[in-house]
Amino acid sequence: MSVGGVVAPYLTGRIVDASSPAEGYALAFQIFGAISFVCAVIALLTVNPDRDAPRVMGSS
Repeated sequence: MSVGGVVAPYLTGRIVDASSPAEGYALAFQIFGAISFVCAVIALLTVNPDRDAPRVMGSS
């Protein structure tokens, strides 16, 4: 289970409760979209397939 699956519903509920439902859901999607974009850029900059493949496959 990932942390996002536990935290995201709670945070979405807090964001929606802070404003009207339509505005809250729109804001929640924008926030989580921005977080996803930042994480994707970090992954693109730090992942090296040649270096990381043996580690992911379980062989040293």
